[in-house]
Amino acid sequence: MGPINIFIHELGHATGILLTMKEREANLFLGAPNSRSCLKFKIGRVNFHIRIASEGFCYIKKEESDESVEKVTPIKEIIIMASGPIFSFMAAFLALILSYYIEGNFKRLVVAFAILSFATFINTAIPHRYKSRNKYLNGIKSDGLVIKEILRKNKEKSV
Repeated sequence: MGPINIFIHELGHATGILLTMKEREANLFLGAPNSRSCLKFKIGRVNFHIRIASEGFCYIKKEESDESVEKVTPIKEIIIMASGPIFSFMAAFLALILSYYIEGNFKRLVVAFAILSFATFINTAIPHRYKSRNKYLNGIKSDGLVIKEILRKNKEKSV
């Protein structure tokens, strides 16, 4: 369930990129961003790099020429960063609704997925740095912390 939950969260970030950046592509990684042993494919403007893992990442694809490239404004970055937690929350909400219409062991699985999705929403929305034994996550800023820093930086500019 974990990798599916992480995939949905990162798909949220990719959707945020697609909605705010008309000329750019998203790179979605399920697993380490530098992993060579993964399934790679492209759908539209999203490049997927998938393997079974407990972490995920989504980046705006770097362009070779920086002159004509669409810029990431603070509001676009906030939308992109908020899209991951929003997708996690929506997954939790939809799984809870679905759980009312099913019975048995599958219901338990769907409720567990809803709880995991809601925990992912909380963990990524609250501003903090991740503390992990995983070298790719340790010290990384949560989505909430990135948004908080963008808002603080723009507030300081306007004063």
